[in-house]
Amino acid sequence: MKRTKLLLAALLPMAMAAQVEVNYEAGLTANAGDNELAPHYIMANRGGVVTQQFSTLQKRLAREVTIMAHSLEDYEMAVEASKILFSNQAKDILHKIDEQTLLAVFEGVPQFEVSREVIEQGTPLISLMVENAPIFPSKGEMRKLTQGGGVSINKEKLADPNTPASTDMLLNGKYILAQRGKKNYYLIIVK
Repeated sequence: MKRTKLLLAALLPMAMAAQVEVNYEAGLTANAGDNELAPHYIMANRGGVVTQQFSTLQKRLAREVTIMAHSLEDYEMAVEASKILFSNQAKDILHKIDEQTLLAVFEGVPQFEVSREVIEQGTPLISLMVENAPIFPSKGEMRKLTQGGGVSINKEKLADPNTPASTDMLLNGKYILAQRGKKNYYLIIVK
């Protein structure tokens, strides 16, 4: 059995330093010794082999590497982005963040411009996301995905595709974040 030990002390402060033992046959294991800040681990079964991943250590390592390679501001932006995308409190965070952060987090996401009149008239979301902002190719596809719980507006599940659009939905007074499925985000810009 081939084993290699890595000492992560170069990247981590002494309080978090832990020996991480890579076992090529059994997966990742760790030995933190008597360290009172020893990270907890999550068990995962991958192909019959149980591996241990140390989330605290991983987060700390990711933080240190990001700060060294980029900056503390970039790290904080990445943390904020992950909270928005993956947190249970994402809908609350979305309504509190500033416009610059919102645009930075969703940079590269398909964007559609819609007139403010369309929102103020209370256009049904199904019409908005098919005709005004072509997020869905058809109303039937949007209905089907909505019934399956796969459509969200500002990280809140949409129950009825005929829900009228309103200015209350706007983030920073001019954005609506639409989500189709788990990974497809769209930013509707209201002008």
